[in-house]
Amino acid sequence: MLGVIRKFVLCVGLPVAFLFTLVVAGLLQEFAPDGLPTAARDAGVPFPLKDPRIVVRIQPMTLALYDGDILAKRYNIGYGRAPVGRVSDRENSTPLGEFVIAGKEKREDVLCHGSRFLRFDFPTEEVAHRAWEAGAITDDDLDAILSAHAEGQEPPHDTPLGGPLGIQGNFFFFLERRFTDGSIALSNGDINELYEHVEIGTPVMILDR
Repeated sequence: MLGVIRKFVLCVGLPVAFLFTLVVAGLLQEFAPDGLPTAARDAGVPFPLKDPRIVVRIQPMTLALYDGDILAKRYNIGYGRAPVGRVSDRENSTPLGEFVIAGKEKREDVLCHGSRFLRFDFPTEEVAHRAWEAGAITDDDLDAILSAHAEGQEPPHDTPLGGPLGIQGNFFFFLERRFTDGSIALSNGDINELYEHVEIGTPVMILDR
């Protein structure tokens, strides 16, 4: 009987306890206080930010929010499951290069991606050209992406480059850093904070180091 109980705890009890911990942690993060105004003032940055820009560095695993050239606040991140430098969606990797925040979305699937999403203009024209040169997308895929950008529309996500990608929630300190489909992940409290203070059009640079 003791063996049956032990097996039940290992097979059912531990996963349930882990899921419960995940839900509680997510809820606590969801209601975390907004620390950016204080951090910006401490850094000598006027608030609200006048010239925000974001720099993501994969190897140090950080997202830095600047106002012009002055650092306002730095955040810890998670990122894609595969090595960086995305060529197709099958890689689950985080793309490198220059992007902008093209959309801000509130999500219902909180447990999967967090409640906020800052969508990049991915795939960009540069990313599309690199993928086309590598033979990862067709001429039609390239034309569809370039046409969308030329018309000021959201680029298609049904090409081999996939998407959408951006900055999501659900990064917990006890998780493996590499767990997303290529998006940058912050804690739910951090993405909520960033969501409130970063506008559409904010430039984003993603660097390997």
